[in-house]
Amino acid sequence: MAALARLFMALGTVVVPLCAFAQIEPTSSSSLVAGGGSIWMWLLEAFLFGAAGIVVLIGAYYLWELITPYSVKEQLVKERNVAVAIVVAAFIIGTALIIAAAITPS
Repeated sequence: MAALARLFMALGTVVVPLCAFAQIEPTSSSSLVAGGGSIWMWLLEAFLFGAAGIVVLIGAYYLWELITPYSVKEQLVKERNVAVAIVVAAFIIGTALIIAAAITPS
């Protein structure tokens, strides 16, 4: 229950300023977002691209888990192998950078 309360507090610290920012009327004909459109459309696109990136990252991790001759999860949890942890961290960061570059609109 405490974890749920912390989650709502964390979401509140992000959502409340965004809602306040979305209420501001633009002073000129330009919109709040550099590419045009409303702030809600921008937030929706950011959420969808972020969710797609997370799904692809998790899929890449499980694909890597299948390819490796050892169980990554077993090495991390049971064996506490620091070398595998460093390689997993590098894999996740590298894959996240590639996904971010692929889904970022140019």
